[in-house]
Amino acid sequence: MMAIFRGNRYSFHTAAQWRSGSFDNFGISKDELVAAAAFGILPVADGASERDALPAIDPCGHLHWMRAGTSELVRHYDFGNETAGRLVAAVGARQLVVGFDLLWVLTDEALHRYAAGTRQYLGSIAPAPGHVFTSIAGDGGDGVWVLAKVGAEGMLLRYDGLGRRCGRETSLGSVSGTTEVATGPRGEWVVALTAVADAGDKGSPKSSQRWKLIVVDGATHKKLSAREFVAAPNERVPSLIAADTCGRVHIASSSEASVIRSFNVELTRGHDAVSVIIDPIALRRLPGPSAVEAIAASDRIVIAGPNGLAWLSETERGTDDGDEIVSTFVTPIMVSPDGLGNRWNAADLDVVFAAGTGLEISVAVGRGPSELNDIESIFDDDRLARKVTYAGTSDAPGLERLRVLLDELPETHLRMRIRFRTPVTATPPRLKALNVFYPEHSYLEFLPAIYRENPASAAALRRFLAPVEGLFDEIDSIIDGLPGRIDPHTAPPSLPARNDEASLPTWHAFLLRWLGFPPVETLGADVVAALLRMAPELLTGRGTLATLQQVLDILTNHHASVQDSAALPSPWVLPRQDAFGRGPRLGIETLVVAAGANPLRLGHAKLGKARLNDWCFDPVPLMEARNGEITITVGLYPDDREQMEVIIRSFLALFVPAHCRMRLIVVPVAQWQRGLGIETGIEIAADEDRPAPIRSRISEEPGGRLGSTTNLGCWQLPMPAFPPASLDRTAIVNGPQPLN
Repeated sequence: MMAIFRGNRYSFHTAAQWRSGSFDNFGISKDELVAAAAFGILPVADGASERDALPAIDPCGHLHWMRAGTSELVRHYDFGNETAGRLVAAVGARQLVVGFDLLWVLTDEALHRYAAGTRQYLGSIAPAPGHVFTSIAGDGGDGVWVLAKVGAEGMLLRYDGLGRRCGRETSLGSVSGTTEVATGPRGEWVVALTAVADAGDKGSPKSSQRWKLIVVDGATHKKLSAREFVAAPNERVPSLIAADTCGRVHIASSSEASVIRSFNVELTRGHDAVSVIIDPIALRRLPGPSAVEAIAASDRIVIAGPNGLAWLSETERGTDDGDEIVSTFVTPIMVSPDGLGNRWNAADLDVVFAAGTGLEISVAVGRGPSELNDIESIFDDDRLARKVTYAGTSDAPGLERLRVLLDELPETHLRMRIRFRTPVTATPPRLKALNVFYPEHSYLEFLPAIYRENPASAAALRRFLAPVEGLFDEIDSIIDGLPGRIDPHTAPPSLPARNDEASLPTWHAFLLRWLGFPPVETLGADVVAALLRMAPELLTGRGTLATLQQVLDILTNHHASVQDSAALPSPWVLPRQDAFGRGPRLGIETLVVAAGANPLRLGHAKLGKARLNDWCFDPVPLMEARNGEITITVGLYPDDREQMEVIIRSFLALFVPAHCRMRLIVVPVAQWQRGLGIETGIEIAADEDRPAPIRSRISEEPGGRLGSTTNLGCWQLPMPAFPPASLDRTAIVNGPQPLN
């Protein structure tokens, strides 16, 4: 029973809300219910007789298969098929992997390796005692990933082209049933498919209905993510998996497969961690009772079974054009509290469907939840409280808002069933949102009573006012929710689309632009959200050193520092020796100035203007150079530097006062984290000759350029050969020891 509602409605527009109901032949993609599409089956040329084929795609996208019964290897061409020859020791083959120079064949006994060009047998890899090899997949080269089972535990192993173990083994935890593995096009990730063992929980689905995808990083062999799914009541747990050249994973059941589900696997290597996204993108049906025993993928999907080899196509439907796909969604039980007039008002649906697609909306009501538990019986035509049908009219799928009136329904509990009937040649419809309103607040109540006296005319007028109510209800809802959408703490990162377009993922960025911030659409969602939350405080303190540091910390993840020239030490400028060869004396030939820079610290004197180990005796240019200067040092990742430097400069123009001169220094993050200066990043030769060459580590990790990406302020010049001056009696009068 659904107990969470927003305002005076039940809303379904997110993935979690759709999953609270029941659906069949639907998939969830980007918070929408997408009806199943249909595949057309196109037989591979001369492949109808290949009833025991093990298909595989080589790195160039060519289709190969192995005849399990005869161990013959076949390559497919557009003009026909070529039988390359027989592979020895491949009796009982279960899976084939084709690399650049190697072939791998998994049998019941071991994993065999062959030369791709000559089919020469190169040796076998037997599983360790207690291990059983269940599946293999290429690693993007000539190596192979092997999924092994040790009792109830799954282990992922990798072997290189010479048959040697590479890296550490990865534990996948408890696995159940048939377990298969697939890899990304370049081996950057590995996905394992397995059923979920029943943990004995009474409220959880049975193990026969639960399965999961486990993602492993191909570079580090670390387990990154595991996502669990529940199969539909009339669908078996999938046991076949393949990955195509676009980084998508396709899974299917091994027998009588009714649908093939597709997922987008995206691996993002961040600054400190690796994140993975498994996004369901498609649900497609195989026409007819097509048994599938093996699956492979390149730019298309190929299946193998008792009917031979066939390509799957979404554009060419074959000869099954007269069939249709039925997709159904049933809401959870909804309860209406006491209200004015009737218990229920109306239901609004945002759907995208084209001509030829039929939409049927059925409503069942009751006075308690027990009356609506049996989904099969409550939607019989004799028991329905309301049934409405629509038909798509547009040649191209477009967004339509449909309203179903639910007035004159005094029952407290309600369930809706939404069913699409789509021809296999039509574009699959999408259900974007469903809102069920309660209690009734009809515009009819605000009209004179004479309009409500006659039930027949009142019902007709109610239907006439329904579209107007739907329009203004939406406008009122937008206005009522405006405070929450502009409050930095409650504003959503994106807003639902107003038409058949993608949602607006830059709402936070739009609010920042509204407040006068530079464009931030290319920044990460967490950074934009942090800027929006801190916007009042940042705008209040604009022009101050603390606020500038705070902004840079948000943009660079605390890899920035700000130095104000006013906070630097005051210089002590000493004059030259006089005509008598006397050095400067404290309080007589010396002068203390209020502001300036240490003239002999590289980075605080003008490069190209002041020579090293030489003094600048004119304090005026020195103080002018330091006056109002802000030095900002930021650490950026090389891949982000081009984008982030432009954004940082735009923020500096907003938060640095106009009268200040700004100096921006960009260094690698690794250098920032190590605090690399010249004393640790480069070796300076001494004055005397040395046989050993001068070594510089600036070109090594983390890299840098002298004067550009090195922290000049950290360089300390070597001590002079003469002893330092001491402030004693000889310095106050004309003593023999000068200060310089």
